[in-house]
Amino acid sequence: MLFRSNVVAVFTSRRRSLVLRLKVRHPHRRHRVLDRAKPRVLVLTNQAAGERVLPRRSHRGFFIEGGVGAMQPLVECVPNFSEGRDRAAIERIVGVVRAVAGVTILDLHSDSSHNRSVLTFVGAPKAVREAAVRLVGEAAQLINMNVQRGAHPRIGATDVVPFVPVAGVSMYDCVQLAHAAGQEIYKRFGVPVYFYEAAALRAECRALENIRRGQYEQLRELVKTDVSRRPDIGGAQLHSTAGATVVGARKFLIAFNVNLDTPDVGAAKAIARKIRASG
Repeated sequence: MLFRSNVVAVFTSRRRSLVLRLKVRHPHRRHRVLDRAKPRVLVLTNQAAGERVLPRRSHRGFFIEGGVGAMQPLVECVPNFSEGRDRAAIERIVGVVRAVAGVTILDLHSDSSHNRSVLTFVGAPKAVREAAVRLVGEAAQLINMNVQRGAHPRIGATDVVPFVPVAGVSMYDCVQLAHAAGQEIYKRFGVPVYFYEAAALRAECRALENIRRGQYEQLRELVKTDVSRRPDIGGAQLHSTAGATVVGARKFLIAFNVNLDTPDVGAAKAIARKIRASG
């Protein structure tokens, strides 16, 4: 039985968040949650069907297999790409990730108002990196930033690609993963790359909102004359249709939307400043 393992990790995907709860089975006590224990498990499977994709609304029957001696590196990636309306295009972009062996898709959330989709997947570091790179390439082919419009700030077809350490890897490992992915993105597709959060090469680029300032429309002009706004990889111009991509390494992020019963944008911004990490 699965629960004979000393350590069991249970993942729950809720839109843009991934909840990891670690439990230790004690022979004389009920399961208890550990705050500081490290997971020693890897593969998500469906007990009944053997599938590797976690559905959005039901998590019953899904476990991570493995025991105390089975720890393997596990990284999460949460790319945000600038398409939330064209279902066929979204499926093509998600499809290139699904095709990479060793990657498990946890969640996909698309918003037509934002015209943006957020995909969450996990796997071994090399597989996750390859899936992320392929996603950027597919999005670059399908999304034209010169005509793309939506409520969410963005600078490229694939706006941001964060890598998150989950098990058996450190933040430093994810920084190296981000840098390698950025190099590969530019090499394969000619999409310029900025690095942010823990992977930032410049202090002013640690905060994502600093890179996004002015969005695609202004940034494509600013990079021609303002050296400080140029990408970390790439020259004095953005990709002609795909813009640029921000790649980084960060901790888990909890993001949610709130509907306010007021048209007052100022009230919304005041609330956001109180609760957002970025202010």
